[in-house]
Amino acid sequence: FYIPKQGTDLERNEICRFSDNNGFEDMQSSWGQPIVMEIKDLQITGVLDHLQLPVSITESKNTLYYRIPDVASVKIYYGSLQVVESELKVFQYGTLVPYSVSTK
Repeated sequence: FYIPKQGTDLERNEICRFSDNNGFEDMQSSWGQPIVMEIKDLQITGVLDHLQLPVSITESKNTLYYRIPDVASVKIYYGSLQVVESELKVFQYGTLVPYSVSTK
């Protein structure tokens, strides 16, 4: 599981360590090389933050909010060697948009 820190576009977190003799170790272990996950928010949905909505959110009582997931670049490092790179949807990133339900 991953919960991004608010206000940061790039995060690097040590997720575990790997030792040739012992295999995977806990992050607190002094054995082996660190396995680091780097996540960068690509902010593709950022343009929606400036979207002008036809309905004022403060005037509507029946409003649902939905976060449009954004894409993040994810890299995994073993020591200083990059072993994996991918782009994944991160649902905690992205723009929060309202959906107003009319009661007419």
